[in-house]
Amino acid sequence: MPRRRFKSTSESIAKRIAEGRGKGVGINYRPWLEVQDFPSHGVSHRPLGFKTGREHHLFSDLELIVFLIYYVMLAIIDIREQFPLLPLKETLEIAKGLDIKHPADPATGYPTVMTTDFLLKTRTRYGIAFDARTCKYQKDLDDPRVKEKFRIERIFWRRREIDWGYVHDKLVHRILAENAALIHPFHRLCDLHPLTQKEVSRIAFYLAGKLRREEAQLSDFVEDSDQKFGLPPGKSFTVICHLIARGVWRVDLEKPISLKERLILL
Repeated sequence: MPRRRFKSTSESIAKRIAEGRGKGVGINYRPWLEVQDFPSHGVSHRPLGFKTGREHHLFSDLELIVFLIYYVMLAIIDIREQFPLLPLKETLEIAKGLDIKHPADPATGYPTVMTTDFLLKTRTRYGIAFDARTCKYQKDLDDPRVKEKFRIERIFWRRREIDWGYVHDKLVHRILAENAALIHPFHRLCDLHPLTQKEVSRIAFYLAGKLRREEAQLSDFVEDSDQKFGLPPGKSFTVICHLIARGVWRVDLEKPISLKERLILL
């Protein structure tokens, strides 16, 4: 069947609430908006979230980049995307108080449920904290309509004593983003097929010893390990990515993970 865009009506919103959209945590969370709700020609991504055990529904390249950064931040323990600002009557009331037009579905004219791109659950030294973040390209930040929607979001989250802010593409730490994208595909053991856990442990032990004793660029260690264990060229590098992705190895993710650089284990 062709994919149809979600149309906002009182009935469709009630149905989504009944379905549990925007409810639950971890693997049981279901976002208000999902990729299949929109035409297939739009930019979308569905990366697997290893902190949640489910696919995440993202609607821009920027959202993907930011999601991958959150994935490697150990303090963040849950990521809920496309989080609905409910009840609808509250954002309508906020918009009215600000003398701002509330977002509405152009097809039906009915108000839409606003969403925040990410609601993050973070473990801090003082306990659990929540943060709400919206992603927006810098080129769009001067759009008056974008600013109006931001005002609604800010008040909605302030009422819940949750810090809200926006992330734009020029704020993204480039190296951190590149490292996060590099290691994410190798999180699972099956991503290293046909290596077994025992083989990965042996390779990890060998490489860790070499990295701590010797000073050389990473490619030298990878080539040496590939030869020692009879692996295809570069296979040991995927093991390194796996170990970092799993948190088994700690490195400074704000420094490049590159075959041409040294890799320092913390």
